[in-house]
Amino acid sequence: MTQTRHSARLTLPHPLFSLQTARKQTLALGESYTLPFAYAPATAYTGPVAIVNGQNDWFYCGGDCTYPVDQAAAAIPANFPNADKERSTSYLAPGARHSVNAHLAAGKAFDRMITFLEGALGGE
Repeated sequence: MTQTRHSARLTLPHPLFSLQTARKQTLALGESYTLPFAYAPATAYTGPVAIVNGQNDWFYCGGDCTYPVDQAAAAIPANFPNADKERSTSYLAPGARHSVNAHLAAGKAFDRMITFLEGALGGE
């Protein structure tokens, strides 16, 4: 049987990863199918937006956030049609899944978030 990158198990040696995964809560499959009905485009919002996803996030992208296009980038105009296009940004953490914070790519993802916030807040 051939494993794809989406079905392969990821094992990290760091003890915090083990602690985090041991405390995960359940999620019924039906919950994930109702998620799109909980959101409506924020048409009145005109500020900047940053969307950060794991590249292989199943919950939001079905396991490949790069197919058929960058799903994080596509989510900005779909959910925030009047957002500041010049200052909005997206980032896909390489190799990460839904829990970006528990992945080795977290540091770069945090850097992108902090850089966005510094720009969005004008250096406050």
